[in-house]
Amino acid sequence: MQAFGACDAGSNPAGAILTILKMFYHSRKLKYVVYGKIKGFEEKGDDFLPAYKWLEQYCGYFPQVWLSRSSSSITGMKNDSNKILFGFDYIKGFPVDYGQWSFILPFLLGQKGSKKILEKKVKNAYFEIAKELKADYKEFDGGYENWRDNYLFAETNQIVVPILNLKAAKKIICRNEMQKKELKKIGFLLGQD
Repeated sequence: MQAFGACDAGSNPAGAILTILKMFYHSRKLKYVVYGKIKGFEEKGDDFLPAYKWLEQYCGYFPQVWLSRSSSSITGMKNDSNKILFGFDYIKGFPVDYGQWSFILPFLLGQKGSKKILEKKVKNAYFEIAKELKADYKEFDGGYENWRDNYLFAETNQIVVPILNLKAAKKIICRNEMQKKELKKIGFLLGQD
């Protein structure tokens, strides 16, 4: 287990950087683990890239490193035996609510265009969703900007950061002995959990 530490979340033009004191998790395939700082990566053909580009205008950076309060389902750890889970006690980051993000994500996957075009797609998605769900969900009552600023970018269950120092992980969970051995080779000190 590594010594306690924090990552540098950088600046945020939207003013929504928060200090989160509950543990956040980041999962990563072993081949992408380094003993030090990581950045989000852009993979050619990744359908999520337009959504991440849209988010950049609010959080201030692209690509983003995503962290979640969920140790398995949101991080992807649950369905991928090649991933290693890193847990952090103290992280400053830009909040993105998973439930609200999942409402708009299908409208951005694989899209092309400028941030202005992507913003229009998100607004249209909001109005389409709000029309259907307004009666059941209070977050759709106050208009697009209210929803975006108070519900989508709310401190709930996940955050994004521009850089994450894996050395600062308070907790590291490996799936097997081979992963532990490889992490020790690159400098991680793993104790008994």
